[in-house]
Amino acid sequence: MSSLLRIRRHKRCRHVRKVGQTMYITKKELLEQTGISYGQLYRWKREGLIPEEWFIKKPSKTGQETCLPQEQILERIAFIQKNKGLRSLDELAGMLSVPKGLKEFNKELLEQMSEIHPEITRAVTDGEYSRIEVAFLAIISNVYTKYRLTKGDMSGLLSGCADYFTDLPQGRHEFLVYRVFGKVFGMVAKEGADPLADNRIALMEKFQIEELANELAIKYIRGADV
Repeated sequence: MSSLLRIRRHKRCRHVRKVGQTMYITKKELLEQTGISYGQLYRWKREGLIPEEWFIKKPSKTGQETCLPQEQILERIAFIQKNKGLRSLDELAGMLSVPKGLKEFNKELLEQMSEIHPEITRAVTDGEYSRIEVAFLAIISNVYTKYRLTKGDMSGLLSGCADYFTDLPQGRHEFLVYRVFGKVFGMVAKEGADPLADNRIALMEKFQIEELANELAIKYIRGADV
């Protein structure tokens, strides 16, 4: 599998707090786990790489402590650490602030992308595509190649799931690929939701959509030299 299509996993932190459905990590635990400094964290905040609203003051035994949403901040720091040597912080901030629906790719660019199978490119219409839509095409290409799907299964995934990717809500999402009685189906779920499926349904693959979308945009939009 391409490194672009891997999902990073993080160990659960000892000092995580759960508020509603969101898990929070303390700033101290975050610095310990990621190995970054206090100065780095707040520099990335000033540069717009980490949203200010993620820094939340919560009561503690000693008064107040700063907490951040666990999944979002761990993924964001991993993304920054992976790419900061390739792009400037200003460029990374620009990439992270782009609206999900912005059309950045055209079909000519799709035809140049190694992550998208030529059969997929031929199956889609001319026009412009958002990074989320392109991530979807890369995911389908990966599954099509890895599992040697028929063109019928590939077309079914494209047509059955495309609407989700044209209007994906804010937040972090995963695309899950299942095999059911020999047929292949896709599902979009909130990250970490882990839906409980009938045990006759086999999970084939799971992809983190937003991370893949940003990595493809960095590779192809903000400099083909990456």
